[in-house]
Amino acid sequence: MFLFALRQSYDSPWGSGPTGPVDTPPDTLRPGMAGAVAANGATTLQHAMATIFALADRGVVTITEEPRRWGQRHFTLHRGRATHPLAPEEETALNLAFRNQGADEDAVALTKARTRLVRRLGDFKRAVAQELGGLGLVDDERMRLRRRSLGFSIALLMLAGLLVVPAAFLVPRYAGWPFLIAGAVGLVSVIGLIFSGSLTPLSNEGVRRSERWRAYQQHLKDVARGRAHLTSDSPSRLLPFAVALGLASAWSKYLKNHPTRNPPWFRALALSVDDGGFCAFVAAGGAGANGGAGGAAAGGAAGGGGSGAG
Repeated sequence: MFLFALRQSYDSPWGSGPTGPVDTPPDTLRPGMAGAVAANGATTLQHAMATIFALADRGVVTITEEPRRWGQRHFTLHRGRATHPLAPEEETALNLAFRNQGADEDAVALTKARTRLVRRLGDFKRAVAQELGGLGLVDDERMRLRRRSLGFSIALLMLAGLLVVPAAFLVPRYAGWPFLIAGAVGLVSVIGLIFSGSLTPLSNEGVRRSERWRAYQQHLKDVARGRAHLTSDSPSRLLPFAVALGLASAWSKYLKNHPTRNPPWFRALALSVDDGGFCAFVAAGGAGANGGAGGAAAGGAAGGGGSGAG
């Protein structure tokens, strides 16, 4: 009944309806924010890494390929000087990656940078949420309703776990029937989790933009699969958006099958005869928090570089 009451107070969003093919970025959102909008307002590690890729494309970050160790590729991120003011989520991602125990570093291993971003991803999420709110892409009431539903569902799940204990004591007298109470509460909790996941914190404008960004995501996926062609820009310049939209592994394979000059912000091994270093970095650097297979798919796993302390 409580979930039904929450649903009755939910203002269902409306978008622009079905969208046609989108072969260029549909608006001026930066990659990390665009990825969050396309993901229904959720912010993940790949959005933070997409921000790092975007900063690299602007010369704020450079990446160096290190000599292989134990057959694995290693990369180091170097921090440069920004010539223009950074956006809040860009500055947050940069500080999280290059700051260790309150001290800024000039270079850090890729694996350590990713670990730091995962450890304090909440800071990046807050920066993105604040930016999206300032643009009117987030609805505060929908966000509160989603949090309330999620909290209610988690509380029910914990209650279901607690009810298992008294049910176990009642088994000698009532057999397994008392467990139905805990099961019923757990079932309502699962329904609540599904319900909260179906809610969007985005405003109507945010939903409209989300539809356009997902259409662009499909275009980039089709490009990676050879079903479409790029209409503008080089593949490396579109990398931040591909990473933000969860296509790092697919685009790593695309770059491997369509080799071009490495971007100026990536420094491959001077004596290397293997031109797969950049593809491996794209797969490993752009993978999600649990994605570890991308580097292998691109020709080698990516590990830490030679600089930076954890």
